[in-house]
Amino acid sequence: LDDGAAGVTIVRRPGLAAEPASVREDIPEAPAAFLEREPGVAVVFQDHYKLEVRGKLSAVGTELNMITFTSDSVAVGWCGIRFILPDNSSEMSYCIVEHGNAYSVLDDVDGYGGALLLKFANICISNCIFRYNEAEYGAAIANWGSNPLISESEFHDNHASLR
Repeated sequence: LDDGAAGVTIVRRPGLAAEPASVREDIPEAPAAFLEREPGVAVVFQDHYKLEVRGKLSAVGTELNMITFTSDSVAVGWCGIRFILPDNSSEMSYCIVEHGNAYSVLDDVDGYGGALLLKFANICISNCIFRYNEAEYGAAIANWGSNPLISESEFHDNHASLR
């Protein structure tokens, strides 16, 4: 992430300006990673990259200052957030997740879940908007062996090409 932090660890201190974080490469398998986003911040993927969470993701916005995960190119999209055996205290609240485009040339999990892939991920998702996401399987969210708690969230204009 291109905002002065190393790897996937981003902690915003109160009072700092809400600057976007630009992602210019995949963020793979970070088992101890903790990502905390300040309300109103955007995480903008600069190409077809993904965020793989094996630690904890805490993305908690507010009703008036939602956190946005998006792509800088609607045509290319980004590969979404992949929760692979994460810390079960991970949470997403008041987030917009858009323009995910999960496809795979290797017939692997990258074709599942345009916005989120949940693999044994019992996370909490509330008050989020999932829009304009595409995948081969699971337009917005693909679920493998997970029991997520999803409440008060909107899903619209998501599309799966194979199922």
